[in-house]
Amino acid sequence: MPAVMRAGIGLLNGGWKRALTYPAGSPTSSRRSPCRVETIVPALFLILVFMLSFTMLSQSIYPSSPPEEQGQNGGSSSSNPGQAGDGGPSSGSDGSDGSYETRPPKPVSEFSFDIDQIHVPRWMAALPDNVSLTALSIPGTHDTLTHSLAESHPRLHCQNHNLSTQLNGGIRYIDVRARLNTSRHDDPSSNRPGNLLIYHSYAWTGYSFADVMTTVFSFLDQNPEETILMRLQREGGPVHVGPDGRHILSKSRREVGETVIERVEYAMDRRGKSWGADPDFEAAFNYHRTSDPDTSAGFDKHFYLFPSSLREDDKKTPTLGQARGKVILLQDFDGAQGTRNVYGLPWDERDDRLRIEDLWILTGPRDMERKWDAVKNALDDAAAAEDVFSGPLFLSHLSASVAVDPVDVAAGIRDPDTGKWHEGINDRTGKGLRKRNDGKDEGKTGVLMADFPGKNLIAAIVERNAWALPTTDGHAEK
Repeated sequence: MPAVMRAGIGLLNGGWKRALTYPAGSPTSSRRSPCRVETIVPALFLILVFMLSFTMLSQSIYPSSPPEEQGQNGGSSSSNPGQAGDGGPSSGSDGSDGSYETRPPKPVSEFSFDIDQIHVPRWMAALPDNVSLTALSIPGTHDTLTHSLAESHPRLHCQNHNLSTQLNGGIRYIDVRARLNTSRHDDPSSNRPGNLLIYHSYAWTGYSFADVMTTVFSFLDQNPEETILMRLQREGGPVHVGPDGRHILSKSRREVGETVIERVEYAMDRRGKSWGADPDFEAAFNYHRTSDPDTSAGFDKHFYLFPSSLREDDKKTPTLGQARGKVILLQDFDGAQGTRNVYGLPWDERDDRLRIEDLWILTGPRDMERKWDAVKNALDDAAAAEDVFSGPLFLSHLSASVAVDPVDVAAGIRDPDTGKWHEGINDRTGKGLRKRNDGKDEGKTGVLMADFPGKNLIAAIVERNAWALPTTDGHAEK
């Protein structure tokens, strides 16, 4: 990796002060030089030039010709021709289920990409009601709705199949990221709040929150024995959809673009992230929950509500019996009172009810080893947890990005500097779980969130729940 790129990536984990650490002509030196204004400005300019060159090179290797530019399709909650799993903006040119082929993995990954080849819409049905969700091994996806970004935003492309395919393929945790569409505030005759649009960073996926929820509710209507954990994250500031259908993002250094400087700033801002309370975002969520004609009935039937008698800090992850047919919210947005446990469990690494692994900033291919160490340690901790039925919910991300594309984190990448092959995190996890399953090494995994999961990865995770299957006396195995 060039010294200039190393300096830029240093911003991710060390901040501006420690970023420029390599003296000229000595990219591998361990000596550190002081950070001065006269060195920062030229270095940032060189970083920008490097990234622009890299972008031009990548476009020549992987040409991108999206059928429509970002933000040309409007953004109302019901304007998309189809739900998030049934055509609409997710439909491929061949009229299939909306899946997009990602760039060819190098080599082919045994545990990635082919979730459409497994059909397990009711794998929870055989499990007993008294099992806590914290005791289970649950497959999930990271940035669940990004399959439509394959051509237009490949760096933000994390899935190659739509939501319906994922749910039928066994996914029971979904990662939903939304921005507030403020356009409806411009209509003086309307008192309803703006709606929520599904984004990954600065890129609109083509979906609204209503699209997501109608697909989820339809799945639960057909499979009432299942439950779905949903992280709802406020992905950033509001977006305005103009009369021409273009999406105009609020101006903020958090609205990341394609240059390395903007990506670095975004990554720095996401460390210890809190966007702060946004009453309008919360009002839009509550509109979908209580008043939207497309979603309110589904929320009434399928949204898990904790008993009103419980204090917010006393909420615990429910049992499978309590949660069947329900969506359990992991709230990753601040409510009006500045708290995240108003509508479900709080997504907060400081909360004792969750154990979250999310090492997502990779500075290069060699960091794949550090990422795998983090995942493996999280798996070991989940398997060794003694309080199986009332302990914390373990959530581990197999995904990462920044200096390594999501597809390469999942399926593997060769380091251009050393020639070393770094096996994908999906494959390492799948092989590790398969080995443990063969050795009858009991222990849960918790929730595992992957980019581009395949049928073998899903099967390896679901098989870890065999211990909970009822025996002949009607009780779970011990």
